[in-house]
Amino acid sequence: MIPNGNNIARLCGGSTAPNGVPQAGAFRPNLGSDDRPPDDGLSVYWLELLKQEGSLQEKLQALREFCANSPVGERKAGKTAVWAVIPTEKLNGAVHELSGTAFQCLHMPRNHPDLANAQDPHSEIHTNPPIPDWNKDSAWRLAVQQFICDQVVHHESATIA
Repeated sequence: MIPNGNNIARLCGGSTAPNGVPQAGAFRPNLGSDDRPPDDGLSVYWLELLKQEGSLQEKLQALREFCANSPVGERKAGKTAVWAVIPTEKLNGAVHELSGTAFQCLHMPRNHPDLANAQDPHSEIHTNPPIPDWNKDSAWRLAVQQFICDQVVHHESATIA
């Protein structure tokens, strides 16, 4: 588990962040398709793995630079995309009251040959019940997405400053 006192960031496409403000739809995991299984967790990045000291803006700049130069082939940020930042203590051990869903933030490096696991900030928000079950009830899914969205403490442009 990523320790409390750290921050995670989620890349939110412009359509899920109108006027630069992330909405619940930005926290929808890939629920699977014919050619791809559902994700086990909601992809995020661990900011302090890249830069322990400094402001959130400095940590997000380090993340922008990582994504621009990563050998993994990170998702590209469009002109209107934003980073949404959530402190880990807002999710680790939290339980959504109405759905009973529990959360934890886990470091999930991707084992890429050109990137040491210790340097890969890729992480995931895991839930119990697990994300593959999110296909079963859209009202529950939307409530959980909104809960995660409500934990955002900072957001800013995803493009390199």
